[in-house]
Amino acid sequence: AYGVTVEAQCGLGSLNGDPNGPLTLTGQPYADWCTGMFSVSAVLMALDHRRRTGEGQRIDISQAELMASLFGDSIVGFGMTGKMPTEHS
Repeated sequence: AYGVTVEAQCGLGSLNGDPNGPLTLTGQPYADWCTGMFSVSAVLMALDHRRRTGEGQRIDISQAELMASLFGDSIVGFGMTGKMPTEHS
């Protein structure tokens, strides 16, 4: 996957920029960076688990799911109020 495409696919563009303006993407491969950080954390946790138990782990990371988890508060807010979330609300 390509981070900028995943960013648009997950709706992050609707949370950035002017609330009365067009969708605004970050202009950076934000999803790639976040996936890298989460992946490193998952590998470190798996290595610690192996050290303690001798068992291996399977790591499966989805960029789209990861990005959606980062703005869960906006999803919950929409479910509670019915209002489209913005960065400014």
